[in-house]
Amino acid sequence: MKKLAPGWSLVLLALTSFSPTPATAAAVVSLAVPGTASLGDSVKLDVTITGVVDLYSFQFDLAFNPQVLAAITVTEGAILPGVASTFFVPGTIDNTLGSVAATADTRLGAIPGVTGDGTLFTVQFTVIGTGTSALTPSNLFLFDSNLNPLIATASGASLVATPLPTSALLMLSGFFATYRVLSITSWLARRRTPASFSSAPRRWC
Repeated sequence: MKKLAPGWSLVLLALTSFSPTPATAAAVVSLAVPGTASLGDSVKLDVTITGVVDLYSFQFDLAFNPQVLAAITVTEGAILPGVASTFFVPGTIDNTLGSVAATADTRLGAIPGVTGDGTLFTVQFTVIGTGTSALTPSNLFLFDSNLNPLIATASGASLVATPLPTSALLMLSGFFATYRVLSITSWLARRRTPASFSSAPRRWC
C-alpha cells in the first residue's frame, strides 16, 4: 500500500475539515403604503427591512410625485433604537421636487447591530392632488457594526389619489347650504325687528 507524502496528508486534512460558510442573503427594503387614498387624506409610509444581519446604520433617499403628495414629517423607526442610543437624521423634505433626501440613522457606541425585521423610518404625507404617485427609493446604504457595507435590495410602491367620494361632497355641500340658509334667516330676522321703544307712556307737554 502506497503512503501519501506528508504534504498531501496535510492538504487532505484541510479539505476534509473545511466547511464553507453560506453566503448571507441580501436584506429586502420595502415601502408599505396604502394603494389608494382620497384628496385631503393623511397617508403614512413605512420604510421596512426584512432579513437584515447586524444592521448598525443606514442612509436612504425617497422620491414622490409633488403634484399628488406633500411630505410633512419623517420619524425614526423602531428597528435600530431598541435598548441602544441612536442618532437620527430625518433628512431634507423638498415638496417642490418631490423628495426626502439623506434620511439616516445609526446606533452609537461599540455595540452590535440588529438582526431581523423592522421599520427603518416613517414618512407622513398629505394628499394634495389626484392621480398616481410613484414612491421610489434610491441611494440606499446599509452598514454593519464594523462599518462594512451590507447587501440589500429595495422595491418601490405607488399610491393612487382619487377625488373626494360623492357622499363626502354631498355632505359638504349640504353643510354649506344649511349654513347659508341659517345666515340669511338670521339677517332677515334682524331686519324685521323693530327698534326698541320705552314701555313707559310718553308725557306730552
